[in-house]
Amino acid sequence: MAQWSTDPGANLAIGDRTGIQNQAKIVSRADSASWISWFDNSAGGYKPTLQLLSADGVEQFAHNGITLANTTNSSTVDYDLKVDGGGNALVTFMDNSSGTSQVTAMKISVDGTRLWGAAGVQLPSSTGASNPKIAALADGTVMVGWSVSGGFTLRHLGNNGGLLDANFAIAEAGRSVTLSDLQASSDGHVIALWVRPFTTSFLSSKYLYTQKFTPSGAAQWTATPGFAAVCVYGPPQGGAYPNVQGGSIQNGYFPVCFPDATGGAAYAWYENAGPRNAFVQRVTGGGALLFALHGLPIAAVEAGRLRLSAGASFDKVTRTMIVAATESNTNQNQFGLMVQKISDETGLEWGVSGTRLMDLNANQSSFARALALPSVNGLATGGVVACFDARSATTGVVPTWGLNPDGSFIWGGTNAPASLCTVVSGKARLDAVMGPDRTARFVWADSRNEATTGQDIVAQNINADGTLGMPPAPCRVDVDHDGIVSPDDLADYITAFFSIPPADGSDFDGNGIVDPDDLADFIAAFFAGC
Repeated sequence: MAQWSTDPGANLAIGDRTGIQNQAKIVSRADSASWISWFDNSAGGYKPTLQLLSADGVEQFAHNGITLANTTNSSTVDYDLKVDGGGNALVTFMDNSSGTSQVTAMKISVDGTRLWGAAGVQLPSSTGASNPKIAALADGTVMVGWSVSGGFTLRHLGNNGGLLDANFAIAEAGRSVTLSDLQASSDGHVIALWVRPFTTSFLSSKYLYTQKFTPSGAAQWTATPGFAAVCVYGPPQGGAYPNVQGGSIQNGYFPVCFPDATGGAAYAWYENAGPRNAFVQRVTGGGALLFALHGLPIAAVEAGRLRLSAGASFDKVTRTMIVAATESNTNQNQFGLMVQKISDETGLEWGVSGTRLMDLNANQSSFARALALPSVNGLATGGVVACFDARSATTGVVPTWGLNPDGSFIWGGTNAPASLCTVVSGKARLDAVMGPDRTARFVWADSRNEATTGQDIVAQNINADGTLGMPPAPCRVDVDHDGIVSPDDLADYITAFFSIPPADGSDFDGNGIVDPDDLADFIAAFFAGC
């Protein structure tokens, strides 16, 4: 059976029916298996589709996945894919298979069972609903949110999909407030991020606001003084709303947020007005801003250099963010790529300019994705970065870099990346996730077989050592499985060996007898390393 490829010129095909496959998303289970979703238009109408890959990249459902609904949409809006505490996939999308477009939520187990029924849960959603989001709460219940004309709606579902608390809405008269992201907080509530225009005009500057709600809709955070909610990114002055706009996120841009371990969240975004930089913000569990109002720039403003994107991730243990951004010159005909690490305690950790991955050049980079390598024993975090790198207006490849905790390179280098994909072809919508096994996994739409199958969904992994394909076998002397061979492992083995009776794992040479040879063999392997 197919599994993760070792060849960047032959990535793993996930969906390769004829026609257009697009808008892939990927999330990781606790066992490093990956849920992948996308829209399949091979039979007419973009149909939500789902696949599960093992940690080794082996498909668990039939090739090309399972179709979730017989939708006939001729175009797509955003949808959402998450994983709950039991490892089930949670998917929400706009479903018109009944003849009326409505928000639908589904929960699918690892064997493909639709735990909320064949059609899922159809939510009472008014005309104009779009861009649904979903979040798995700690108690097994679920929150679903969607945008409507003038605002957005949230609804609480039980573990079995039953409707619990009534809908509650966030809206402002005459102003189009749009849900940007929805995440479960670590304290059992839900964190919403939304876009709010400065005025009632759609063309006015757009800013970011956030709030933590109980499942029944009670706001938990006190609004930033002078603002309607906690202001993640807003007009340039504090206090009362200014009557002058300044800065803005881009129309049609919806940033995401990352819950922390204490009921708060991390945020990253970029602006397309003002200094043209990328920013981060942290909100504590109590709703306080950790950085200055309107966000911390990920790098110093530099003359003749703009930052046009912000792909980010967050490590809950070390409370650090990894953020990558496309850079350009003022004329936007030269492009590069940089990455920064930001910690709660020290702010910018990789210098005022971050680590430069690509200097300005004629090839446009896009869809920058940055993943924090999971910390080990609470130690510092490095990262993995990938992006699309154009080879023409319609084609590109996928380079990648690995970063140590100090910003130096694990693999790749400035202007010398490794490759996730060397096939020069049309590419769309790169998505990525880091597994608990420290293997990064990426999915995107690819037109390399356009003449035969159209646009396909493909995937590729890269391990923490920069290799593609099967994740390395666990190191036998890494007794505590933390990814590091340390004196703790030696102490743990000696404790197991001298236990009465000897604990599991003491028979190191596997001959069925625990004797001094096992201890000697372990010590030799320990000092040889992995």
